[in-house]
Amino acid sequence: MAKVRIPSTGYYFDWQTTTLYMTYRFSVKANDMGSKEYNIYDQFSARFPSMRVVVEAPKKRKSPYLTYDKMGAYIACQDNAAHLMAQLHKVIEEARGQNNPRKFVDDWFRKTFPNFGKYPDKAAS
Repeated sequence: MAKVRIPSTGYYFDWQTTTLYMTYRFSVKANDMGSKEYNIYDQFSARFPSMRVVVEAPKKRKSPYLTYDKMGAYIACQDNAAHLMAQLHKVIEEARGQNNPRKFVDDWFRKTFPNFGKYPDKAAS
């Protein structure tokens, strides 16, 4: 089945297959009796009792911060990996008292390793 592009209204009705495609957010609002979304869904279901309903999965949010596993894997490649891993664990413990611990650790990591994610310098090889 081809992926259907749902417009900004939150739903799309395919007249040929009598299938109602809706976003997750629209489906949540359609459960609230009296809402605009509920009325739309109710009208379609009254007219097409055997219609199929397809709810699009909610989009996964991607964190802007590095995972601790990626930080650990990078640190393991360094010359003084044992010392740096101890520092990482200490920073993770300190971060527990912060408002945003992931950001705290990410900021420390990027400050400590400014070349992370960049190609190694050819002259150093």
